[in-house]
Amino acid sequence: MSELVTINDKQVVTTSRNVAEHFEKRHDNVVRDIESLIGGLLKSEDTPKDMDVHKMFCLSSYKNEQNGQTYPEYLMNRDGFSLLVMGFTGVKALAWKLKYIAAFNAM
Repeated sequence: MSELVTINDKQVVTTSRNVAEHFEKRHDNVVRDIESLIGGLLKSEDTPKDMDVHKMFCLSSYKNEQNGQTYPEYLMNRDGFSLLVMGFTGVKALAWKLKYIAAFNAM
């Protein structure tokens, strides 16, 4: 994966595969976590009515170079990325959360 973020439909996005690679997680587990978040957001009365869940997480696909098969992946904007990785644990996740807090405090 050459780029961490790209522009898609005038939004800066990253992919579930990039997240899996960066946080050293299995891609199928990241997809499972995203789908669980989407389900929870759509069911929750606390989800703001103006929040477009499908802009936060957009189902897409990629073609595996080794076997030529197509697999699902998600594109996510900054809000979707933040929501997803805030639930991650471990050293890499903690380092990202600390950087996020530092950047927020610097604003």
